[in-house]
Amino acid sequence: MHSADDWKDDDALREMGWAGLKAALTQSQAELVAHLAQQDDSYLEIPYEDYNFHYLIEGIIHHDIYHLGQLGITLKLLRRQVLLQE
Repeated sequence: MHSADDWKDDDALREMGWAGLKAALTQSQAELVAHLAQQDDSYLEIPYEDYNFHYLIEGIIHHDIYHLGQLGITLKLLRRQVLLQE
């Protein structure tokens, strides 16, 4: 969580580009799904620090939904701005 890979600066994000960022997200989600597919429900109750995997996985899902909402609003505003300029 405290790695530079987790908190890329603007220059690193620009270098990755939109396609690279989407590919990284797709890959990380595919890895998570593949890992979870190999587990049974008891895995969710395994403790990890102060939580369990159920709590952490649910947090990842909520986090991704939150940011997808932000992207949706941003795209809507950008499209509106383009329409106003035409």
